[in-house]
Amino acid sequence: MKRFASAAILLVSIPTTTCAQEISETLAKPARATLSSPKQPIDLEFCIADAITQVGGAIPIPIHDGPDRTLMLGYGHTPKIVVVMTKVPSGTELKIYTKSGDADDRFTNYVRASCKIS
Repeated sequence: MKRFASAAILLVSIPTTTCAQEISETLAKPARATLSSPKQPIDLEFCIADAITQVGGAIPIPIHDGPDRTLMLGYGHTPKIVVVMTKVPSGTELKIYTKSGDADDRFTNYVRASCKIS
């Protein structure tokens, strides 16, 4: 019981800033892939979410950053994923960011297949 209490106190005493700004940290890295689609960002949300769920246990979370930009986050027991969908005259530009490079090509292929992007 003492070990459990010690572990709980240790976890509570960790500053919250160690976990903050993970989205900003991920976006600060270069994009792992850039794709384009003739569809609008709102029309790609479901297929991007579907691609994220194909990566072992990731949960998709949409964030609307104004009318022309949507971020779809993938968090869970996987590398952190951020897909930025920006409205452009020809449709949408998609930029894929990940915290680690292990699943980059696989995730990009999931996005291509789910969203029917060649």
